[in-house]
Amino acid sequence: MSHKLNRVKVKLPYPVRVGLFYIDLKKNVGFSFDNMAVFLLKENLGLKDSSELKQWIEKKSANELMIEQLFAAHQSFCLWEKESSISKKRFMDGISKITKEELQKIIKVWEHSETFGVKNIPGKKKAVRN
Repeated sequence: MSHKLNRVKVKLPYPVRVGLFYIDLKKNVGFSFDNMAVFLLKENLGLKDSSELKQWIEKKSANELMIEQLFAAHQSFCLWEKESSISKKRFMDGISKITKEELQKIIKVWEHSETFGVKNIPGKKKAVRN
């Protein structure tokens, strides 16, 4: 099944309030870097075309776009697996505290995905940003 490609599951620090304190539990969170994630990114940002994306990046930042892409990939994974998504605030908290090893897992799958990354497909030309 094609929707099972370009996926990774990692343990994300998940802040939980216990009394007056917050503790970070490790929660399994999945990412699916596919066309559904691109669609969800477009919907989350309220974009209609690529020129609006360029304006959004200029207004916000490329780093914020990366976080939005990761969250959209998480939402895509949850839709495919029929799991509940974590809130965006807790997701961002977890991503900011993620270990280097877990981050490397995500980056490796991201870079090799056909939708988001730079994977070379024989006979198919990839668009190049100038």
